[in-house]
Amino acid sequence: MLLRSDGVYPYYYINKNNITNIIYLNHLLVESDRGISLANIEGLNSNNELTLKNKLQNKKFRCDNEANYIKNTLTFYDEFEIEIPISEKENLRLRSMLDINTVSVEQTGDMKCSIYNDIVKIAKPLEF
Repeated sequence: MLLRSDGVYPYYYINKNNITNIIYLNHLLVESDRGISLANIEGLNSNNELTLKNKLQNKKFRCDNEANYIKNTLTFYDEFEIEIPISEKENLRLRSMLDINTVSVEQTGDMKCSIYNDIVKIAKPLEF
């Protein structure tokens, strides 16, 4: 299970402008269930991402069978993805970065190199 260990973990999503954003989530215990809270969204700076930050800043989501903004629940989409509500009508799928080094029987060395090359092509330097 993705959220089984406490700690801060990186997740990413691709926004409507096809830009990859990374956020950090706390994995924690929420009402005797596993859940998450927002750890850090320092890198977000567009209006859409700032809106996301404001919506999630003080919320804790616990695991359930559905993502529900009113009930503060999230759900699993697949082994490495969770779906969290960002409003009553909109959910966001976040993919854990823990899957990057997960070996699949179907992945060859060339395929892994291709994935890393694609990541490097779209990566942008951090501005300080």
